Amino acid sequence: MPISDRDKRALKMLAYAAVPALALLFWPTSDDSTAATATVPAAGSNSPAALETQLHRLRRKQAELPVKASIAKDLDAQLALREKGLIRADTLAQAQAQMAQLVRQTGRAQGIDFRAVSMGTPRIHGGEYGEIVLTAAAECKVEQVVNFLAELTKLPELVATEDLRITANGDPKTKNLNFQVTIAGLVPKALVPEKKGGSI
Repeated sequence: MPISDRDKRALKMLAYAAVPALALLFWPTSDDSTAATATVPAAGSNSPAALETQLHRLRRKQAELPVKASIAKDLDAQLALREKGLIRADTLAQAQAQMAQLVRQTGRAQGIDFRAVSMGTPRIHGGEYGEIVLTAAAECKVEQVVNFLAELTKLPELVATEDLRITANGDPKTKNLNFQVTIAGLVPKALVPEKKGGSI
């Protein structure tokens, strides 16, 4: 049966209209694309090689734990031993009195009589401890100075010399020296008052 011109025109129009309709029907939407992408697992995340690498990493960390625990234990022991040397007292004044008595006793053991002892301004040491300072002066012989300084380093308390001044007293017969020493000692940080910032 022959197709008329009218039917041919109708078929052409139908073909033109069908192309966009088919494109819309089969073209994936953004939601479909996202969903499809989301369902794809990350490449290699569960591969045998990746799992083996994670296993080795966990085993290595586990093996390091005893070593780290041992190091921490040693550091705690060293810290406890060090802090035994802190000059402990209920108040700052008591700690300063203890340190002054300690210096005088050490000096008397070497024949040095520290008559002049003055306390300096307390301060924070290393951010973790307090530090008190005293200056003591006496007249003595050079060997007494040497022995005093040696005994000071043997004390269990955490004290150390900061400044040392020795001058002749002007009497060659006695061979005595004018001896002045500044000594610092560590105390708990709580004993040292915090400095308040000045107003601007």
